Amino acid sequence: MLWDIAEAIWEWATDNRRRAVRFFGTLGVVVVAAGVAVLVISTRPVAPEALCGTVADLEGELAVSFGSSTNNAVFDGLADVASESDRLDDEAPGAVADVHGSAPALEALADRDSIGYDEVMSALYPVQTYCGNLTIAAAQEGAAVQPQVAEPVPSADAGAPVTTSPSTTTSRSSSTSAAPTYSPEDQALLELSAARSDSLQGLVLDERWVAQVASKSVGIVDPLQTAQNGTHTFFAVDILAESEAARSSAGGAPVLVLQSTDFGKWSVADNGQPYWITVVDAGFASSDDVDAWCASTYPSLDPEALANACAARTLGPSHS
Repeated sequence: MLWDIAEAIWEWATDNRRRAVRFFGTLGVVVVAAGVAVLVISTRPVAPEALCGTVADLEGELAVSFGSSTNNAVFDGLADVASESDRLDDEAPGAVADVHGSAPALEALADRDSIGYDEVMSALYPVQTYCGNLTIAAAQEGAAVQPQVAEPVPSADAGAPVTTSPSTTTSRSSSTSAAPTYSPEDQALLELSAARSDSLQGLVLDERWVAQVASKSVGIVDPLQTAQNGTHTFFAVDILAESEAARSSAGGAPVLVLQSTDFGKWSVADNGQPYWITVVDAGFASSDDVDAWCASTYPSLDPEALANACAARTLGPSHS
């Protein structure tokens, strides 16, 4: 069959030499142009926003389809993140070198037939950290700056003439710029992120028992608890307040602020964002010890509210 087709093409080209030359010449130009276009696209520097968008897409696929042997979206996503990490613009802000360095490990995972969840999260961590830092930096840059207010000029005595000498009058400019101020939500997110960074330093995931005293994402609705604004919808300021309240109730025990992707079963909210989780690490020997601590720490709560506010968890490696 293929031989017949080739023979027919040869006969046509022999009978129509000029047309054949033009046709194959044009075809060659098209092929070369397509190759150049692919090369340009595959080597073009990637903007941070594009990379972080691809990472967010991959995180969504991890949440809904990880572990499926028939769904290649995770592998495709890893390949995309690997390619874009390698091509992240050298002039982009932040730790670009760390992102570039993560590309080989991500590409190696994308080429494998099977992968472990811990392997994916470990390889993805530098890129996730980079994107998270960009978000924090954007919040800082976008914060409102307090306007500088000129000092009041003392008024002259009534009836006295006011004179100004050009030789002695000097202009005054502030030597320091006004410090940026943030909205309460932005400030709360910055403090939560800082607390998480501190908690992750030296964190050991050895399956020990802890008391989980808060688990919320921004915008979550909890009908059993009331936010500071009197509704059941919780925002970053409420989540931060819960974490700070836990410190005052922990009796000096370590309090960790983590995200739901940092340990245990991997989970995210409906919008794809991880939950902010606060745990008290008081050296509990068992879940019963945690339950007893919860009951003594929150004696005014009924059983349903207590189970919602304080629960036993283990600090183990993250998994799907």
